[in-house]
Amino acid sequence: MRIAVVSDEHFPWSGADTEVIVSTAAALGDAGAQVCLVVPRLRGRVPSAAEVCAYYGVHASFSLLTLPGWPWPNRRLRLEKIVHGLRAPLAAAVASADVVLSRDLLPLLVAEARGLPWCFETYRRHGEEKPWLRRLLGPRRLVHGLGAVAHSEAARADLVGLGFAEEAVVMARPGLTPAALSPELAPAEARVRSGLTSSMPLVGYAGNVDPSKGLDEFLAVARLVPEARFVVIGGGPSSLAGLRRAAAREGLANVSFIGHVPVARVAEHLQALDVLLVPGRYRNRRPLPVVDRLVPAGIPGTPLKLYGYLAAGRAIVAADQPWNREILVHDRNALLVAAGEPRPMAEAVRQLLRDHDLARRLGSTARADAQQYTWSARARILLAFFAERLDARAHARA
Repeated sequence: MRIAVVSDEHFPWSGADTEVIVSTAAALGDAGAQVCLVVPRLRGRVPSAAEVCAYYGVHASFSLLTLPGWPWPNRRLRLEKIVHGLRAPLAAAVASADVVLSRDLLPLLVAEARGLPWCFETYRRHGEEKPWLRRLLGPRRLVHGLGAVAHSEAARADLVGLGFAEEAVVMARPGLTPAALSPELAPAEARVRSGLTSSMPLVGYAGNVDPSKGLDEFLAVARLVPEARFVVIGGGPSSLAGLRRAAAREGLANVSFIGHVPVARVAEHLQALDVLLVPGRYRNRRPLPVVDRLVPAGIPGTPLKLYGYLAAGRAIVAADQPWNREILVHDRNALLVAAGEPRPMAEAVRQLLRDHDLARRLGSTARADAQQYTWSARARILLAFFAERLDARAHARA
C-alpha cells in the first residue's frame, strides 16, 4: 500500500503532533507500506529522513518529500501552510498514493477535488470546537474520503457526530517508541544518564509549556511540597522565560527547568523522577494572551505525554479530567485528584513520597499497561482499516 502522509508542520520540531506524525509514518513503513511524508521545506535547511528519524528515535522506513513553500516558512506566521496544503496532494497524486493521510483540512479538500482517497486524522473534538465543519465534512459532500482516524473514544464519537459513518471511523491510539519501553532503568542509573542528580525526591512534568497546560498548578504544588524538587522537562526559551519569572516571584527555589529534550532521550528523564504530574488543563488563573481570548480554546484529547508516563513505570498523579480518564484509572495506574486545586495534588504527591509500596504498585501497573500502546500496534490497525475501506470503495463502484 502506498501512503502519503501530508503535514504542514516543520520537522524535526518539539511539538507532540510532529512526534505522532513521524512515528506513525515510520511504523507504517516498518509494517510494509510504502510511505512518503510530505512536508514544507525550511529555508536553507533540507533535513533527510534519517536525520528526522534519529531525532524522534524511530526507523528511517519512509521517504521524505520536502516541498518549497511560499512565503518561506516562519514559525509564527505559518503563511506557507496554504501553499503547502494546495501542493502536497498534487505531489501525492504524482506518487500514485493509495491513501492521503493528514491532520490538515486543506490538503484533504484538494485531495477530494483531485479524486484521491483520503483519510482525516485527529486527536481533537472538532465537532464541539467548530460546528460549521458538519456542513463541510458531511458524507454527501466528500465522496472520496475513506474515513477518519481518532486518537481517543471521545474524538471517535465526535467524528461520527460530524457526519462520518460509524464504520468509517477507527480509533487508533498513539503509541510508544522502543526507546520508551526499553531499557527499564533503575532510578539511580536514570538520574546519572539524564543528569537529574539530586538528594531530594524528584517530581516532574514533561511536555509543552504554554498557558493551557496547567503549569500554574504545577508551581503551586511545588510551593506546597518544599521537601521535593520539581522538574519541568520541555518548552522553548520564550515559554520557559515566563514560567521562570513566575517561579521567581513565588520564591520557589525547588523548581528546575530542563528545557527541550530530544524525543529519544525523554524516557531516561522520566525514569529519573519519583512522581510524574499531569496538572489540570485549561484551569490556569494567569490571564491568557489576547489572541487566546479571541480564538476559542481547543478541546484537548488524551495528552501524548500520558503514554510516556505509563512506560516510565513511575507513580503518576493526574487531574481527574475526561481526557486523562480514558487511560488512567484511580488507584490502579495513577492517583486522580480534583482538577484546578493544587492542594489535593500536593497531598497525593506527599502520599506517594511516603508510601513507597503504593508508588511501586502504581508504577508497575502503569508500565504493564503501556505495553499495549505501541506505534506498531497502531500501524496494524491503520493498515487494516485502509484496506477495508479501499475494498468497500471498490465494491461500491463495481
